[in-house]
Amino acid sequence: MKYKNFFSKKNFFILAIFLTSPSYPNETRQNIDDIMIVALESTKHITQQTSNNISESIHLEAGHIDPRLKLVACLNTLNANHLGSNSLQSRFSVEVSCSNPRWRIIVPIYAQWPKKVFRLTKSIERNQAIHLGDLEMIEIDILRQPNGVITKLDELKEKVAKRRLNSGSVLQPGMVEFKKIIEKNQSVIIEANSNNFSVKMTGVALQSGARGEIIQARNSRSDRIVEGEIIETGRIRVRY
Repeated sequence: MKYKNFFSKKNFFILAIFLTSPSYPNETRQNIDDIMIVALESTKHITQQTSNNISESIHLEAGHIDPRLKLVACLNTLNANHLGSNSLQSRFSVEVSCSNPRWRIIVPIYAQWPKKVFRLTKSIERNQAIHLGDLEMIEIDILRQPNGVITKLDELKEKVAKRRLNSGSVLQPGMVEFKKIIEKNQSVIIEANSNNFSVKMTGVALQSGARGEIIQARNSRSDRIVEGEIIETGRIRVRY
């Protein structure tokens, strides 16, 4: 985890709430840098939960605190409380507070998580598989991709485009789906297994589906409609 100064040119509003009487000129002032350090240190548990790979760098920065803000120096240890969700986001807030004298300040924290992702080098048509030659790897801040990103080729295994994808698109999970390996009205093998028996019969698929999906099929011999999980091309398994 790195604390990187990539927002230094921006000014952010910091909300400070004072619970004491007005300060006096001779009082010692709270070091603003200490507030920022405490706020950043309080976010470590979030970054550690998010990234288990030590080679991945999550960059954090505390928002700018107006140096004209005069806080009386805290006589006790500064406390920090993360506000909102514990999931890592591009922006979240930390409340830093002092119990003696009593004051608190809300510090915005900004995060970047640069990571290599896949981008299409050509357009892909609907229901078309995506191959390695169709892709290039680029590094982006994945925290600014609310719909997620695809970072591993395994995430494309047995999958096809859900719609036409334009060249230059960063691949997201919602852009692909498992390829249909059984089509409606296709002849299928229906397997029925239990602890005491195992039988196979022929049938007709009443729905299309991908591996792992549950579809209906009609038993050709009994004309009974059953539901089964697609386990491979042309084969479903019914559990009793």
